[in-house]
Amino acid sequence: MSFLFSKKKEGVSLIFDIGSGNAGVALVHFKVGEKPNVMYTTREAFRHSKEISGKQLIELKSKALQNVAEKILKDGLPYLREVLQEEPVISEIICFFGAPWYSTKTVSVTLQKLEPFVISESLIQTVVKERESEFIHSFDTEAENPSVAIIEEKIIHARLGGYEVEDFFLKKTTELSFSLFMSVLQKEVMDAVRNTLEPFFHSRKITFHSFLLPYFSTIRDIFSHKESFLLVDVTGEVTEITLIKRGVPIATSTYPVGRLFFLRHVAKVLDVSPQIAASFIKVHLEGRSEKSASTNMETYLIEATEKWRESFLGALSTLTEEAFLPKTFFLTAEEDVIPLFRKILAEEKLDISGLGGEQLEIVPLNQNRLAAFCRFEKKARLDSFFAIEALFLNKLKAMGKQKDF
Repeated sequence: MSFLFSKKKEGVSLIFDIGSGNAGVALVHFKVGEKPNVMYTTREAFRHSKEISGKQLIELKSKALQNVAEKILKDGLPYLREVLQEEPVISEIICFFGAPWYSTKTVSVTLQKLEPFVISESLIQTVVKERESEFIHSFDTEAENPSVAIIEEKIIHARLGGYEVEDFFLKKTTELSFSLFMSVLQKEVMDAVRNTLEPFFHSRKITFHSFLLPYFSTIRDIFSHKESFLLVDVTGEVTEITLIKRGVPIATSTYPVGRLFFLRHVAKVLDVSPQIAASFIKVHLEGRSEKSASTNMETYLIEATEKWRESFLGALSTLTEEAFLPKTFFLTAEEDVIPLFRKILAEEKLDISGLGGEQLEIVPLNQNRLAAFCRFEKKARLDSFFAIEALFLNKLKAMGKQKDF
């Protein structure tokens, strides 16, 4: 299968989504002023049934990436050729990583002088580079050859003379303060992705992103009236929670209890594979199982829920030293278990939040909620993760990939 790889001719973007339990790829067409058009998607679960080490996770990720890349060549690009009536053009390759692949940090920066100064791009670049270096060195003492690399640095909130602003370049002031979001990825992981994809697409030019940044960006755009909230992202092996306070990510906590923990628990009790356990759980959550089977499944899920809940509350307590947690929780997870985690969170009374047991507002970012913002063609499965990532890229393209948004 031949295809073009060009930045000059308008083409489609190749978006890889890499979690802790599966990897997927989407072909997405972007046009300024229009909704992203997701033309083709495919996913593959990591093939394992037991808890694994970090090294094994990298190997499973590479294998799943290889398989979905093959599907793009054998099925996705021929479909695109048929639809477009011409040779497909790949304009870029972007990889989004879910937890636990990346690490993030948001730092507050204040520039203050007695005399007014002009905010130049070079000034901001110098300050950002200093903060990046500090972040990298927090992982490595070996400055010559650090094990991580910065994949994102975005100014997500800024104040000029105490007033919130969107554009501050070339402005004159005595004080500028901003919040800088940064994320890093292990170089070993980046190299493994490049080595896996290069034979298929003949390019090592790959852009890397965390999933957290587009998740936060999408929530802020769609739910602009919400200033403080919690992001809950349940992936295969882990759950990541991020506290957003007054429009800024304050802290993130990750714990190793995710969707696959529930599948393995039910699989062990019933002596079946995790894949079969997943189908049993899905049927139960959809209310399609017999009464006796449903009662038993509820018992199994309660047992697993206690472990997840205990870890969740422990992670929450590490996010802030203040007696504050917002009452709005946004939730992302694979579609089959969103009802399960929504139910768990909805039943929670978080006295540690200072809410006095007030009922939480749980907002799942599922397929139905995001379908209005993206187009999905017939060979593209509705996928909330790809929708969030496509919306984020669409925003960057509309803004000219500027550093702050």
